Parts: sequence; C-alpha cells; structure tokens
Amino acid sequence: MSGIEAVSLALAVFPLVIGLLERYQDGCEKLRDWVLFRREFAKLVNDLNREQIIFRQHVEGALRSVANSEFEMMEMMEDARDPRWKSDELTLRFKRKLCGNGEYDNYLFSIRSIHDNLADMSRKLKRCGPSDDTDLPGAAAGKRHEIQKQFRRLQFSIGKKRWQEQVADLGRQIDRVGKLYVEAEALAPSRQSRTSTAAHRAFRLARGQAASLHRAISKAWTCGCQDPHAFKLLMDGRSRVAASQRLTRRPLTISFPLRSRAWAVPEVSLDDGDSWCAFQATMVSPAEPARPFLTVPAGGSAGRGGPGSVISEASSPSMSTSMSTSMSTSMNTSMSTSISTTQTTSATQSSGSLSFHQRLPSRGSAVSVVTVPDNPAPVKDLCRMMRVGDGDASPGCLEDGQGSYHVLRASPPLSFTSAEVDRVISLERILIRAATTARHGEEARSADQTATPMPAPPELSRRHRMSIALTLAYAMLELYPTPWLPQFCSKAAVHLFQHRDGQVLAEYPFVLCEAAVAGRRQPNDPGPSPDPSPGPGLDARVASREGDHSNALLALGIVIMELWFGQTIESRSFWDKCCDGQGNATEYTSLMAAMEWQKKAKDEAGVVLHDITSRCIRGNLGLATINLYDTECVEAVYDYVVKPLEALLSHCWPV
Repeated sequence: MSGIEAVSLALAVFPLVIGLLERYQDGCEKLRDWVLFRREFAKLVNDLNREQIIFRQHVEGALRSVANSEFEMMEMMEDARDPRWKSDELTLRFKRKLCGNGEYDNYLFSIRSIHDNLADMSRKLKRCGPSDDTDLPGAAAGKRHEIQKQFRRLQFSIGKKRWQEQVADLGRQIDRVGKLYVEAEALAPSRQSRTSTAAHRAFRLARGQAASLHRAISKAWTCGCQDPHAFKLLMDGRSRVAASQRLTRRPLTISFPLRSRAWAVPEVSLDDGDSWCAFQATMVSPAEPARPFLTVPAGGSAGRGGPGSVISEASSPSMSTSMSTSMSTSMNTSMSTSISTTQTTSATQSSGSLSFHQRLPSRGSAVSVVTVPDNPAPVKDLCRMMRVGDGDASPGCLEDGQGSYHVLRASPPLSFTSAEVDRVISLERILIRAATTARHGEEARSADQTATPMPAPPELSRRHRMSIALTLAYAMLELYPTPWLPQFCSKAAVHLFQHRDGQVLAEYPFVLCEAAVAGRRQPNDPGPSPDPSPGPGLDARVASREGDHSNALLALGIVIMELWFGQTIESRSFWDKCCDGQGNATEYTSLMAAMEWQKKAKDEAGVVLHDITSRCIRGNLGLATINLYDTECVEAVYDYVVKPLEALLSHCWPV
C-alpha cells in the first residue's frame, strides 16, 4: 500500500469513528447521571473533529502539489474510494516531493499509524454499539436498550482517560505528518536547483541567450530613420534534439529587412527591391567558463538536426583549449551522419584576440577561422551595416550591454528577396483564410449552388502545421518569457514567408519584433520590447501575473488544436456561446471554448493529441502552479507536451 493510498484510507475512517461516537451517546442524555459525563464526552468529540479538519487540510495541501488539476483534487477529496488514489503516477509524484533520505518511508509509517489508531477506535465503538432488538417484545426491547445505555455510560466513565490519550496521540501523529510534508515543500526549491535536469539547464541556457541577443540588437539601432526597424528570429533549427544532448549553445538565426517600415502586421506584401538579410549570431560570454556550442557551417542548412561543427567558448584571453568531438546527428532524410570535428581555441595576451578554428564537415571544405578581439569593436550602427556591408561574411559583433556579445556570420541561404517570396504573413491570417474558404464552400454546398471561386488560401498541410506546433512548443520553453515572446505564444506573433503561388515556407517560422531607432526613443529607453496582443479572451492583467504562466500554456494548447484542424477557435460555432451577452470575449472565454472543442474533437484528433492539449488547456501537469522558471514545471511541459507531440509527428509523418 502506497503512501497516497494510505492517506485515502485514513480519510475514510475518520468520519466513521466520529459517527460511531455520536451514535454512542445516542439516548444517553435522558439518563439522570449522564450530565456528569456530557462535558467530557463533548470535548472528546470536538477534539476528534478538530483533528479530522487538520488532517483534511494537510491532505488537500499535499494533493494540490501532485494532482493533475484543481478539479481532480476536489473529486478525490470528496471520494476516498476514487481509483485515482491508487494511481502509480500520483504515487511517483508524491515520492518526488518526499525525496529526502527516509522521508517517504517515515511519512508512510506515520500515515499507517494514524489509520491503525482510527481503526482501533472504530472497532471498540462497534463492540459497544446498540444491538438488533427487532425480535424482542416492546417492553423487553425497551429494558434492553436502557441497560445498554447504562453500560455505555459505565464504559466511558472507566475508559475516558484512555480515550483522551488516544485522541491526543492521534493529534501528535497528524502534526508530525504535516510538519514532515511542509518541511519537504520548503526545501523543494533548493533541491531542484541542485538536481536541475539537463532539459531544464538547456532551456534556461537558450532563454538567456535569446534575451541577450534581443538586448544587443535593440542597442545597435542608432540610425536616424523615421520608421521603426524590424528584426526577426527564426525558430527553425532550435531543437528536435534530445534536451539531454543539448547542453551546448546553438547560434540563433536572425534576419533584418533592408527596408524600414512596419513589418510586424498580420500581412504585408514585398515590393520590388525588398530583401531580408540573415545572420547567425553566436554568443560569447567571457565571464562564463569554457563551454562548447553548436553551429552550422556557413551556407549550410539551418534545419533541425542538421550537421554542425563545434566551437569552444573561452572564459579568459589566456585560455588555450583543444578539443576533439564526435557526434552523430539524425538527418531529415533518415540518414545518420557521423561527424568528427577538431577545433583549437587559442588566445594570448599579446595578440589580444580569441581565434576560433573550425573544420567544416562538408567535403573539401577548408578551415574556417573566426577571430574575436578581447575588446571587440561592436557594430555601432546596425542599419548602416546592413546597407553597406558589401556581403561581408563576418560583419562584426553586437554587444548586449551586460558583458556578452554576439558574433554575426552571414547566412545567404536564408536571405530572401522579393524575387523569391511574395509576402510576410502571420500564422493567424493563414488559419483565418483557410477557415473562411472552407466555410464558403460548405455554405455553397448546403445551398446547392456552385461556389464562387475565392482566392486560394496559403497552402499549409497538416504535416507542416503540426511541425510548426512542435516548433512553438519548443519556443515555449526556450523563448518565453523573453522579449521575443514576452506574454503569449500567440498565433498572431508567428510569421512565415509565402511564395507567389501561395506556398508557405513552413520550415522557417519566425517571430517579428520592431524597435524604435535611437533618435525616436525616450531617454534611458533601449528600445521597446515586442508586445503581442493577448490571445482571444485572455485578460492581459491575468496573463501577466508574475510567476503564473498558466495562460501562456493555455494559449499553446489552443494553437496546437488550431494547427491540427486548420481553423481558428474563433471560427468555431461554440465560440460565441462562451462570450458575454454582447458577444465580447471574457476572461474565461478561451478556456471554456477550448474545453468544449476538446470534447468535440477527441474522436477525430485521437487520444494522444487530446492528452497533449488537455495538459496545456486544463493545466494537468501535477503542479500547484505553472511557472516556467521552475525546474519541475519545465520538466513537466517537456515530458507531457513537447516529447509526446514530437512522437506524434514522427508517427504520423515518418521522415
């Protein structure tokens, strides 16, 4: 019997004992001498009721930290026979809470002692309970009942001290159990920091790198342009490698439009001469210890799992490191490639520079050298650098103002022009167009008419949509909350390039940000952070609560549903039913609509996707709070959302 199951048994016995005690005194009030014992008996019953309340409070607090949701916790508290008390998953979470040396065993022993104590009291009370007098005549039954009442009074008179001691001992056991669990909860943050998993460390590293890059870019807009400058971060190439293998920095791919105008809008067409300049930004932090990080060769693919070489990041100018690394990377063509990379990092105080030598894994490639001075000359004017860069492969470094800098290397394959793409379009606009086209066709068929041709919506297959969903799930852990995704993982914040024939470049989803140039900023303002509007029905005040990221997780679950069905949640018929009387979305509209959609879509989408979205929408992660700064929360999102979504994608559309 597990600890959590023993708790349920103790919960069930408590009301039974109290009920027997109340039945024990039934009718005794009419006895002339019962008044001598009534006060002591009432004190005994009240003490037992108090211990039951304290025990239930402890159990409720413990369940809140391990149950999947508030609803599940309430149902389990109401029914001690609920089968979820025997859940292996719940027991495992309970053991993780009591992970100290001997904590769980001691807790289990104490809970069993509480149960045994209550069971003993129950047996004693049952033995002196009223017997069945239905077969006796009326007078005999009355006399028998009177004798029983006198006997109960005598029993209580003789054994009252033992009863009081037993209740007091029960109280001490409950206090001991409560203190044990409370202390374990108080130690949980420090234990998590010591046992931080590889997944949490990798995502925390990526989040810090992304925030640093955003600061560096915002700091480099020093031109006098009238319009704000846009810049984007490609989310492709971020993950799909097991997090335990990603304790290394990967360069981030960023891109800048050469034309200064509003780009962070739902849809904007490219004009002749428009182009986007792409760079790979490699972070260097001299204050950190030496750490290798991955990079792709110049001109190589930025896709997930693509081949990469390793650069070593030195912690001081006098450090000299030589490292040989072998890695095996799974390619998108199901071909496994073994890459052997040798690099040498050398720096001397006399040269005053750090030299990164890397051998590219492509056939016949030469050694590529990136030299970064000890005091690197940063890019002072990012706008001017893009216009007069003359195709420089390494235009310079961007400083973040906190001691780190980002080495820029040109990425020609990701630098698009108006000859290649037609427009920049948001994911929200793509889904709205697809839903509008489908609804137009259904209305025409229901009216038995020939549908008037509508402009072809952007082409995005379900495979590509779910690939974007997986990218957003990873972005949830790597980019939120950062200036790239400060509040929500919203479909309005994700953009893609679209060809003139309607085909969308689904391999390169990106987030778009805009920053005011130096001449138009307020004093001491490094530039505005992107502020995507809240998702439908999500109140910004609720969503921005510090330490509570449940609304962001809800938004991710909704986006996953929308990408699976290729429709926005606002286009569904039940959306209006979840709004107020004026048709406006309320604080809970998104949650209610998402839960309704889940029930209707379970048969079509399948159990796996239903479970993934349920974790997001209902917050069924077995945590008291959803905080993506917390190790346990990051692990839960990665284990219950990201990994199953990745497995679903691989199963439905194997590479």
